[in-house]
Amino acid sequence: MRLLIVSIFAATLGVSCIGDLSHPVTYENATDARVTIYPRGRSYPAVKRVLESGATQKDNLLVGDMNPQTFVARVEAVNDSDVLVFCRAYTNGELDQLQGRIVVRSGDLGC
Repeated sequence: MRLLIVSIFAATLGVSCIGDLSHPVTYENATDARVTIYPRGRSYPAVKRVLESGATQKDNLLVGDMNPQTFVARVEAVNDSDVLVFCRAYTNGELDQLQGRIVVRSGDLGC
């Protein structure tokens, strides 16, 4: 009986994740130092990625819809001194044009 309950719970959990929309992205650190990237901005400190200089990391940004005009991310990056070195806001359409590639360059403060 316990196995049946666990199986039903696992199946329900798996089905609930099928409908999540996400945008695959690759972060690239094009600065000369380690940076901490906040995919949702520094106001969401629990979600961060640390990349050494020259490193890349794949990720998925959860989105509410795939409309090209929908704002989906405010990507911020800080150096080890917690100084903002990169800030860009992206829509689904912009991420599509960039093929999901977000290149962190020092001084790119487009937010």
